[in-house]
Amino acid sequence: MKRLTAFIVTLLLCLAGYAQETEIVTVWGKAVDFISGEPVAHASVRVSGGNVGTVTNSEGVFSLKIPVAYADGILSVDCLGYSMWHADVSKMTGTTEKEPYSIGMMRTFFKLDSAVVRSIEPLELLKYAYSRVYYNYPTHREATTAFYREIIKKGSSKYLRLSEAVIDIDKASYTGYGTDKAAVYKGRTVSNYDQTDSILINYQGGVISALELDQVHNPFAGVPWQHVEMFYDFRMEEPRNIGDRMFYVVSFNQKATEKDMLCRGKVYIDTETYAIGRFEGWDNVEGRPYAYTDYIKDKPKDAKVAMKEVAWEMNYKESEGRWYLDYSSLSFQINVQRAGRLLRNTYSIVSEMAVTDHYPGNLEITGSARIRPRDQIADLVNDFTDDAFWGTYNIIEPDQSIEDAIRRIIRSLRRRR
Repeated sequence: MKRLTAFIVTLLLCLAGYAQETEIVTVWGKAVDFISGEPVAHASVRVSGGNVGTVTNSEGVFSLKIPVAYADGILSVDCLGYSMWHADVSKMTGTTEKEPYSIGMMRTFFKLDSAVVRSIEPLELLKYAYSRVYYNYPTHREATTAFYREIIKKGSSKYLRLSEAVIDIDKASYTGYGTDKAAVYKGRTVSNYDQTDSILINYQGGVISALELDQVHNPFAGVPWQHVEMFYDFRMEEPRNIGDRMFYVVSFNQKATEKDMLCRGKVYIDTETYAIGRFEGWDNVEGRPYAYTDYIKDKPKDAKVAMKEVAWEMNYKESEGRWYLDYSSLSFQINVQRAGRLLRNTYSIVSEMAVTDHYPGNLEITGSARIRPRDQIADLVNDFTDDAFWGTYNIIEPDQSIEDAIRRIIRSLRRRR
């Protein structure tokens, strides 16, 4: 009796399998290297939720018969030396042998014990990251609020001017040619110049400079990213964890043959989405005595000026599948020596901007309210002072972090929404 029961169960399962096999979806695909276009042979193809699978042939082509029960599943293509590729099966229906679904596979590298085997070119990785801007960043304008801080300092201890402001930003789409617009919502400043200061330092366009650091939206390190290989050399560095995410790290520096002053730095690319999550860099002012002319509009005739350092960074943060501007900073260090004086003074300017909120939609920023590149934040905020807004945070504290400053005014920021 047990044998008969086993036979009946087996027979019924076979018949059920035969019935399902008559209801299938056939899909065709072709796996190629995203950069070179060369076929990716012998890649493993699988559908989630079942044991349906195959491999690509020498031309990277495959066909797969998928039972309708799995037609809403995910199809994955995996090959050694490439990141796994995923897509909904539904997107591949209707494909044929003559018109297979094109699958671009991105090379990657793997850690094996203490050795690192690299099978990806840094320039290829960077270009792939930029090719995915449409998928990783907002494709529409975003209404954004940010906290901006600017500090001008003499030497190591004397603060000459401190300014803080809440900035409204009409953030342009990352897939268009629009520009970011910004206006002051609330602000305040304090100056500490006296007659012992022989140089008056002002900083124009700080907010605009902070926005222009967004090098996903703007040219890469001063040049169009499509032509970066003409100006820069690239190198893969060790990957790095930031928070709970792993990032590829690509370092760059201007070519030795490039005489104009450009930059050096690092780009951090998320290993899962290939979104650019961080930039950090320095302008190559070293060894260029006239580098200051790119930054300083006017100076006393008897003053010798040298740029000591120009450093910048830009961070992005992922939220619900998209990456958004999160934080930017820009700092300058300047040496100034007046004629007839033995000592020189060092001045530093540090600006930071941290995004506190963003949501889809346009902000109406009119021409009169819009911050221009020539504007100084210290002049602008005089018309937007509001002691009640700052509450108990009634003194600018330059040594505290920008995060602490935001926490102190977060209630006032939330009341806006």
